[in-house]
Amino acid sequence: MIRRPPRSTHCISSAASDVYKRQAYMSGVFAYQKEDYKMALTYFTSVNINLAPEKTAENILYWMADAYQQSADYETALSLLNQITETGKRRIDDALVQKGLLHRKMGQEDLAIAAFQDVVSLYPESEYLRLAQMELKKSDGMIQ
Repeated sequence: MIRRPPRSTHCISSAASDVYKRQAYMSGVFAYQKEDYKMALTYFTSVNINLAPEKTAENILYWMADAYQQSADYETALSLLNQITETGKRRIDDALVQKGLLHRKMGQEDLAIAAFQDVVSLYPESEYLRLAQMELKKSDGMIQ
């Protein structure tokens, strides 16, 4: 009888180590839902979003942007939202509204207006259309 050596559970192939970390992603989602933004960022930054499904990658960028915003790191939040609006396909309208709100919070009303106008003109079927229109009306009141 020939005995085979036990299979090693510690050896991970390079292909397996390159896949996006679904468990880390899910842990990040749970931390985000609990409003533990620091922990959510820790998990999300460990995920290789280049290997994640497109929808997952955009969600990670969006939630990271919100987590940074909650931590008052507005520049990093804007950078992540810009990634979505430049290369994303699913959450662009949502990201534009968030950019507008963030620009407003930073005192950059002209950039806020531009983001809200982009939603109105580029995404007339968006579920965020009414919110963008409402925010533009607030801008009219601020300017007058």
